[in-house]
This record gives sequence, C-alpha cells and structure tokens, in this order.
Amino acid sequence: MYISSFVRTMLVASAMLAAIVAGATPAFAQEVYPRVQELQNYFSNAETTGGTAYVNIIAPQEGDTTGTTAAAREGETCAMIYVFNTEQSLQACCGCPVTADGLLTLNITTQLAGNPVALGKLLQDGVIRIISTFPNAVPPPATTPPASPRGYIGCDSNTQVCCDPTAVPADSDPDGTVTSNQLVAWGDHIQNTQITETEFDSESVLEIGAEPEEEYDAYELPEACAAIIKLGSLQGACTCPTEAEGFTPTVKPKHRR
Repeated sequence: MYISSFVRTMLVASAMLAAIVAGATPAFAQEVYPRVQELQNYFSNAETTGGTAYVNIIAPQEGDTTGTTAAAREGETCAMIYVFNTEQSLQACCGCPVTADGLLTLNITTQLAGNPVALGKLLQDGVIRIISTFPNAVPPPATTPPASPRGYIGCDSNTQVCCDPTAVPADSDPDGTVTSNQLVAWGDHIQNTQITETEFDSESVLEIGAEPEEEYDAYELPEACAAIIKLGSLQGACTCPTEAEGFTPTVKPKHRR
C-alpha cells in the first residue's frame, strides 16, 4: 500500500510523541557534561616592582542543598593550576577547591610563580593553565600531632575535600549529583605603567573516560606535575589560600640535600 511522504512523517512524529508520553525521556534531558575544562591566560612582570597581580577564579554552578555530603552541598570544584615559563616548561602546580559562587584569589608572585622548580630562577613571565575537575582527594588521616596535606594539595577544611593536581581527574562529584564542573577566571597583567585584566580563554577539551584525543591528553598535566614535584622535592609547588580563607594551611616546601 502506498503511503505519501507527508503521512509517513506524521506517523513518525506520532510514534515519538507516544514514546515520550509513555515515559521516555528526550535525549537532550539526559545530557551531562563530565568534560575536562581548560582555562588559559598569560602573566607578566611577576616579582617586579610594577605592582601586584592576581588570578581570580569563580565557580558559577550551584550546590545541591539535598546532597548527602558537605562537598555536594557546597558544589565543590577543583581548580588544578599549572604554571609555565616562556619556554613552555612547567614550573609549578597545585590544586585548590572552589565552592559554588565562591571566589578564589591567588597572588601570582607569592602563591603561583614564587616557587618554581628551576631553583634560583625568577619566574616573571609565563602562562597559567587551569583544569577544572571534581574533588579527587581527601585530607590525611587524623594523627597526633595533626598531619598536614602536601604543599601542592589544597584542602577545604569546611567540606573535608582536597584537590590533587598530580592525580587522575575525577569524572564525578563525591555525591554523584553535580553534572558540571565549570570555572571562570580572570588574570591581572602588570604592564609598564598600569595593571590590566583579561578573562581566561576556556574550552572543553576531553571527556573523562574517552579515548585520548590526538591534540589533547587529559593526563599529561597531572603526570608532568607529579614529575616536577618529585624532581624538586616540593620545589615547584604553588599554594592555595590560608586557613583564614576557609582552607587548611599548606606545607611549606622543604628541600632535600
């Protein structure tokens, strides 16, 4: 029996509508965003008398008030920070937690560029890359005296979650409720006569669990971070804010002989 194209179209539409009415969920409603997001910007004239420059990071997502953990309720996201020199060599790294609608402010000179793995060389100009992931670590076990997390691992003392920039990126939040872990950041630039500010460029680079893409490897930066931390005996660790801003103190790097 011949069926016109118009009738066939209407039959298909009717079938789709029936499926939705019967309880099927449209594909767009199931979409989640477990992707590694990377932010990039440059910095200039750190450790000079030209002024003080900062990086400001915010997490625009909301927390889940019904979450079973403090981390889920606060919508915790990790800002994994990797600092490069102008020769494209990784010089420092650290991970800092950011709560939903929270503001993380980092001094480029003292917290990000002040402890390069190349000991004795001032890190004045370079590039900052930030990877946003879900929390992937916890504070060290309770001991007497209390143990502190390693200098490059930032912890939130309120939610008891930590961010380890040397570890594999986490593909879900601790409570399994948050479907996105996006961050937004701005960086200051010390120029000759003034300080300017620009937003970090952002792109979603690789879905967690997917096959590594040729142009990007989600594990490259964590592995490089682990390498310089080991090489420098914690020289090369940047630091998160102090306990006064809601985070546990970081360990001051010690140099082995």
